[in-house]
Parts: sequence; C-alpha cells; structure tokens
Amino acid sequence: EAIRRAEERLGEQGRILVRPSGTEPLIRVMGEALDENLLREVVDELAEVVAVQLNRQLVADGREAGR
Repeated sequence: EAIRRAEERLGEQGRILVRPSGTEPLIRVMGEALDENLLREVVDELAEVVAVQLNRQLVADGREAGR
C-alpha cells in the first residue's frame, strides 16, 4: 500500500524501487524523479514505513520465540 501511494505521488515523473539488498541485511528504498525534493520526501516516508514494519515483525518474532 505504501509503495503504491509513493508511486502515485511521483506519477509519471519518477519511479520507486524497494528490494532486499543482495549483500547486506537491509531493505533498499531507491527512487528517481524530476523533482528532487519530492523524491526525497517520498523515499524518506517509505523508508520509515519499512522500518516500522520490520520492527513490528522483529517484536512479533521475539514473542513467538519466547513461548
């Protein structure tokens, strides 16, 4: 949902790519756009969503492991 919203905000003036790194334990949030300020805002917001979701998953996994 967050990726779709980011793509909508950029429209035809840019693009977003979110993928796991092949060499590091992280998720890459990358983008290109004509408007650099808009791109930075969209990428920062998307990176925050990814971080929150990953943290939720880590907490859930920790609870499961503790049972």
